[in-house]
Amino acid sequence: MSLEFSTLPSGKYQIGVITFNNPEKRNVLNYKMVTDMVEQLQKWESDKSIAAILYQSSDEKCFSAGGDVKEIRDSILKSKTDSGAINRIRDFFFNEYLTNYLNYTYKKPTIIWAEGISMGAGLGLFRSGHIRIASTNCIFAMPEMAIGFFPDVGASWFLHQIPNGIGSYLGLTGIRFNTTDALDWKVATHAIDYKKKAEVLSDLANIRWGETLQERKEQVHRLMINYHDAPKATGLVTPFKETIHQIMQGKTLRDFSENLKVHAPLPHMEYIYNASPISVAVTFEMLKQSKNWSIHEAFMHEWVMATKFCRDSDFVEGVRALLVDKDRKPKLHFQDMLKVPDELISGYFNFQMLKYDNPWEDYFNKRGAALEV
Repeated sequence: MSLEFSTLPSGKYQIGVITFNNPEKRNVLNYKMVTDMVEQLQKWESDKSIAAILYQSSDEKCFSAGGDVKEIRDSILKSKTDSGAINRIRDFFFNEYLTNYLNYTYKKPTIIWAEGISMGAGLGLFRSGHIRIASTNCIFAMPEMAIGFFPDVGASWFLHQIPNGIGSYLGLTGIRFNTTDALDWKVATHAIDYKKKAEVLSDLANIRWGETLQERKEQVHRLMINYHDAPKATGLVTPFKETIHQIMQGKTLRDFSENLKVHAPLPHMEYIYNASPISVAVTFEMLKQSKNWSIHEAFMHEWVMATKFCRDSDFVEGVRALLVDKDRKPKLHFQDMLKVPDELISGYFNFQMLKYDNPWEDYFNKRGAALEV
């Protein structure tokens, strides 16, 4: 099974365990998985015997490489003759984002242990946990630019939590970063060698749980500190932080484009030059508009943007070129980020539909948007 639900005895309580178990596909998150996770999380939250939630992978080489974009592409292609496919796309993104929102606002500690690759939706899910354990071999990224999409799953909020423009640069370029970087930016709260995992879980099972969320989070934090391993590797991105800060000083897309040329070459600039110009232009605008979005506004607005990307963008062609035919020669709508028309960009930020079609409203009213991250 791609996804397994189980429980770990822990004193008079249990820990709800979500295990990704599809290493052949790098644990990509498909429609059924995100739908099942939402259902299970809601059950466990109301179950008084469950003290905490733990996400993990059965494969030490990969937590999750992201959403199943090939499945989404197939649904987009089917939507030309099957009206139900559009609803399936909308439901996929809603449940994918809702899984993350539930984690952020969960009434019990959400513990997420990432090993190896954690990218796209995998990174978004990791970032949504209260306690975020990165094994020392982790590689993270938001690589959506390469397939004609945009950094989503809460990235319009959490990228702003990384200082000096570095978060925005990560989103715009899709460059990879490691556990050292993740700790520096508080993307991860702890680093622990995966070889210690069995011992950590044994101790986790012996916690005498407190009654409140804050008490339980502190208990888990104290336990993880005992196992914390300071990574020996140098950060992949941190050494370039001053240059990145200079690149991100510009206020316009043209400033950004010119700053890239002035500071070239950085070793990872090829990512952005191979990216979809529509994706870069829309993401730049998103990162400007989202500076003051709350986490619930981020998910709500990203949901609208995601459905728009599935209609008018380079997404279908980007997935084909990179993951289906693998010729790496996408036929893009534009060849230059500065050639993308303003009216096309602004169309991605028309959120008027939320006035009459907003499945998020009930969740926000019930759960609120208070976070401790």
